[in-house]
Amino acid sequence: MTKTSSAAPQRISPEDITENQLFRLGYAQKIIAARNADRVMAEYFISAYIRIAELKRELAEKDELISRLQAQLEAESK
Repeated sequence: MTKTSSAAPQRISPEDITENQLFRLGYAQKIIAARNADRVMAEYFISAYIRIAELKRELAEKDELISRLQAQLEAESK
């Protein structure tokens, strides 16, 4: 059984990092960047879908208003 310390992790000197570790760190950074980009893109699309829903609701309200005004004009012209 390994003993875990509650102390802060030790800093690693750049000279101590192997080429393989450096490659893996670079790869991890690319994965994190891609995930962040995916998250940003998802947030963009969610907000776009919300805006589309709002615009559809506004359009339906305006269509209803137009229908009422047309009916009112037809009633007045008779």
